[in-house]
Amino acid sequence: MMDMHSRNQYLKQIRVEYLKTRSKKGRGSLLDESEKRTGLNRKYLIRKIRVLSNLDKKKVKVRRRKQVYDGEVTTALVKCWEIFDYPCGQRLKPLLSEEAKRLRRLGELICSDEVWDKLNQYACLNPRP
Repeated sequence: MMDMHSRNQYLKQIRVEYLKTRSKKGRGSLLDESEKRTGLNRKYLIRKIRVLSNLDKKKVKVRRRKQVYDGEVTTALVKCWEIFDYPCGQRLKPLLSEEAKRLRRLGELICSDEVWDKLNQYACLNPRP
């Protein structure tokens, strides 16, 4: 049995012959041969070999969002999330805006000033007018 990559390479080569062949017998024999070699169903092979099939698709590069918070901020958020007994994001945000200063003052949340500023941006502790 072939792996997927080698099977697709084989089907690309067969496709060229299949599309050039005009007779039904010739196409049938190509399908019989490729059916034996790949172990795929005949109708599935016809769909794979036709002109616009998934053999022609190119890999799409997935765009991701820019990462706003680094690992230290995420660690601080997880710590706050654990302290507040795992609330959802909608409930965590107001809790952070009210209680985060107190947690830092009491020593429950230990973080640098840079991390604190990013955490404030997340919680909107200092809303802009």
